[in-house]
Amino acid sequence: MCLTFYKRLFGLRFHLNSEIRTSSKKFLFFVSILLSTNCLLGQKDTAFWFVAPEVSQSVSFYDRPILLKFSTYDAPAIITVTQPANLTFPTQTISLSAGATGELDLSDYIDMIENKPANQVLNYGLYISATSPVSGYYEILGECECNPEICSLKGRHALGTNFYVPFQNFLSNGNVTDPAKAAFDIVATEDNTTITIIPTTNLVGHPADIPFNITLDKGETYSCVAQGTSPGAHPGGTKVSSDKPIAITMKDDLLNGGAYFGGSCLDLVADQIVPVSSLGKRYVVMKGQLSGAEKAFVVATSDNTSILVNGIAVSTINEGETYSVDITGYHFIEASEPVYLLQVTGVGCETSGEILPSLDCTGSSEVRFIRSTPENFSLFLITHNGNEDAFTLNGNASIIQASDFNLIPGSAGEFVGAVISLSNAVVMTGQSTLVENSEGLFHLGFLNGNVSVTGSRFGFFSDYLAADTIEQQYYMCQGDSVLIGDTYVYDFGVHYDSLSIQPGCFQITAFEILPADYLFINNTFELCAGDTFFISNHYYIQNGVYIDTLPSLTTCDSVITTQLIFQDYNTSVLDIQLCLGDTLYLNGLSIFEPGVYFDTITGGNACDTVVIINLSLTDYIQQSELINLCLGDTLLFNGVPIVDSGIYVDTLVSSSSCDTILTIDLSFDFIAAEQIQDICFGDTFYINQLPVLIPGIYTDTINSAETCDTIVTIYLSYFEESEDFIALSDTFICPEQQIQLVSQYVNTVWSTGQTGISIDIFDPDTITAYASNDRGCIVKDTAVIGPCCSNDFIFFPNAFSPNNDQINDFFCPFSGSICHTISFKVFDRWGELIFESTEMGMCWDGTFRQKNCPIEVYVWFAEIIDDQGNSNILKGDVTLLR
Repeated sequence: MCLTFYKRLFGLRFHLNSEIRTSSKKFLFFVSILLSTNCLLGQKDTAFWFVAPEVSQSVSFYDRPILLKFSTYDAPAIITVTQPANLTFPTQTISLSAGATGELDLSDYIDMIENKPANQVLNYGLYISATSPVSGYYEILGECECNPEICSLKGRHALGTNFYVPFQNFLSNGNVTDPAKAAFDIVATEDNTTITIIPTTNLVGHPADIPFNITLDKGETYSCVAQGTSPGAHPGGTKVSSDKPIAITMKDDLLNGGAYFGGSCLDLVADQIVPVSSLGKRYVVMKGQLSGAEKAFVVATSDNTSILVNGIAVSTINEGETYSVDITGYHFIEASEPVYLLQVTGVGCETSGEILPSLDCTGSSEVRFIRSTPENFSLFLITHNGNEDAFTLNGNASIIQASDFNLIPGSAGEFVGAVISLSNAVVMTGQSTLVENSEGLFHLGFLNGNVSVTGSRFGFFSDYLAADTIEQQYYMCQGDSVLIGDTYVYDFGVHYDSLSIQPGCFQITAFEILPADYLFINNTFELCAGDTFFISNHYYIQNGVYIDTLPSLTTCDSVITTQLIFQDYNTSVLDIQLCLGDTLYLNGLSIFEPGVYFDTITGGNACDTVVIINLSLTDYIQQSELINLCLGDTLLFNGVPIVDSGIYVDTLVSSSSCDTILTIDLSFDFIAAEQIQDICFGDTFYINQLPVLIPGIYTDTINSAETCDTIVTIYLSYFEESEDFIALSDTFICPEQQIQLVSQYVNTVWSTGQTGISIDIFDPDTITAYASNDRGCIVKDTAVIGPCCSNDFIFFPNAFSPNNDQINDFFCPFSGSICHTISFKVFDRWGELIFESTEMGMCWDGTFRQKNCPIEVYVWFAEIIDDQGNSNILKGDVTLLR
């Protein structure tokens, strides 16, 4: 449908002139069209950001079920819903065919979707992506269906950096089991987004007229809730600005419509609003089905904004101020500067609301939507006078008649509007409904609900923004031309054309003419020496890179780059060894001299192979053996007895291989052993039955009848005086602690003057013990008892300055080798844990959640332990400076 509409707009004015005026050749003209516009097809997009408001649960689950409903257009779509700031949220996916509708029930995840509590950074932002353009809305259905509303998803038109949040100011919020209030919710689309809010009334945590800032990362959210429930407590006109794109949802919960329209109705008004950049100065408002005059609320974005209703000046308001208009039929509202227009309508006393689209170069050529319930349904249509006879509904031109439309008073006959009631048989519940106009743009919304008890829903689904510039790319060969409008263009670059799509509005098309380059073809070929390669009337016989141009009658010429690699032959190397006197036969020749010989093997389909033979001759085979005998043994070699060590050579003649030269390395040996012997001073040691009194190195021979004799080397020394015989010889002792030292000898004498196997120690000290060991030697041992870990062995600074000057940037304990920290915690003055470490050596850098902490005093706790496992708890405070 979109392409048909554009053909009508532009009159098929895009032509090619493929005749090249500088030569007789022709070229194929390659065209790629890129539409950055939404094709004037309503609020459809492939990416949506949305934050869901908190709705009162009350006693009847007013706030659930919650649904996302989608419609596809000319292509199927896979729709994915995620929370970029909350990775625990399960990804939701739905697949729809072209021209279909579907829904995702998110009720099971309502506690991580509804944006609460107020005045707190949360992670509940929804990101909705689709593989092709879709439109849709978020619906609060309610178990009793008695507080429903829809928020139309406005895609990229909802994103901006400057907003004034509109609210009604004539109905109060009802209070059932929990307070229902007016609020607006913000979601960031990029990391590190700084947002400034100037509230017009008191918000939870923030007084009126005092600006405050918040910082959100991608997908993080923030809720601003009015402190009161009276009409005057609503924060209408609150300014919200940011340094990166955000999206905002407003809600007015459980509005007491019964107080104004009669009955006992409490119903919800909610919508996703648009930024100032998507606003206009002209609006049409048409009354719905509330019992009595309805209301529209104009919010100014600039000072001295004059307001006209049906052509009559009614007020002048300043930035952020709100002016209300009674809606009794069809109304034309104009402003001297861009304004927001919030309409509160509904059915009976059940209210609903929507941010209306302006008429300034906006609208759609076709819109798809989904009827929510089979209750009362009214279609709201606005278009230029003269287009009312060109509507179709699901292809039927008889449902929406020109007679249904009325001239909008005060619009000088420019606009017409209609509110048309349609049965469930014509617009079926849950089905995708398509409305088109073949003559011009229009705006479409619907009102769906019941007179009482259940509630109503109101939303607009046509395009809120002026048509974007259409971008088209053309590729042409050198010398070609393009017909743009009535002009032939021969130059590369960007050229513009415009066409009026409605009074005062023009569709701009940017044509980017790009050079269609040569078709480049790269090839690599490997050939054998002597081969010939032919391309483009050329013969090539040598290695190299060759470039040829191949002319074409239908496309741009082709540039062919060919790399040729000529290989002389394949090579194979063989190493052959012959015995002295042997002969090698090669190509019928006898070869018996060492050297390098060549042979050629014809390759057939492949290149020939040259075999390189390295021939060498040897006159014997070398063989060596090592033989060890005991001293006094004899080796019989070639019939001769050998009793001396040495190298002996023999030749072994062979009839099947080369002769072997056998080399024998003969040695006579003995078995060597060592013995280390300690004696007490004055003792006697016997070697070879001889007494030895002096320490030294001695040898002894042990004869053996089965093996070689053994020569033993004896290292004789006096027994060492020191010996480790005290248990817990080196340890630590803490105050008021007792340690017992125990000797393994009962005849121990201690340096304290005590005797016996054990003594008790109460203070750090160095204790020496003497005893006679099992061999009768006098030995001694020393025990060192050191102090345990305490405040004296560990140091905590009382201030630090984390300003990245490489001086005192971190706060951590300092200790020697005795004490170690096993737990280190830092708390702020409110008792919140902002740093914790269970690893030794970890320090606090003065941040919490990746943000710098303020200058103030912080409390710390540390558990320390010594090498013996004794622990102690320390605490104190530290001052953070910058």
